[in-house]
Amino acid sequence: VNFTVFADDIAQSNGSLAINTGTSASAEMTSAMLFPVHAPTGNMVVDIGGGTTDVATISLGGIVTSRSSTAGGNRMDEAIIQFIRKKYGLLIGERTAENIKITIGCADIEKATSYGSMEIRGRDMVNGLPKTLEIHAEDIAVAINDVVENIILSVREVLEETPPEISADV
Repeated sequence: VNFTVFADDIAQSNGSLAINTGTSASAEMTSAMLFPVHAPTGNMVVDIGGGTTDVATISLGGIVTSRSSTAGGNRMDEAIIQFIRKKYGLLIGERTAENIKITIGCADIEKATSYGSMEIRGRDMVNGLPKTLEIHAEDIAVAINDVVENIILSVREVLEETPPEISADV
C-alpha cells in the first residue's frame, strides 16, 4: 500500500473532505487537499498526528471503517532519540529529534539515501561535553521503521475491513 497523507486536522465542509496540513489554530490559512466524500467511490485518509495515527476509509459522506493507533510523530521522535543514543552515544532532545525527522526523515529505507544528511548537536554520553555529529537519512529511516510498520499495519487492517467495492477505489 502506498500512501502519503500527513495532516494534523481533518474537517468536512461542502461535501468535500479537507485535510489541513497545519495545526488547528492555523487551519484556515493552510492549503487543503479535497476529496469527494459524497461520491460513490472510496477514499482513504491517514492522519498522522503527534500522539496517534487515525486511518479511515470514506464513501458516500460517511466513514466506512476506521482505526486509531498510538503510533505517531511523538513515537517517531522518541525512536530517533533512542537510536542516536544507542548508536552514537549522543543525547539529544525532543526538538532536535523532531527537526531531524522533518529535515531528513524518510519512511522508506531504500529511498533514504536521496534525503542526504544533516549536522546535529547533543551531549556526549561519555564525557558530558557538547558534540556535533553528521547524521544520515538512512539512520533515521532505520530508527523510525518500527513506528512506520505500525502505521502500515493500521492501513492494512482498515483495508481488510473495508468492503471490496470501496477498497478497490483506494
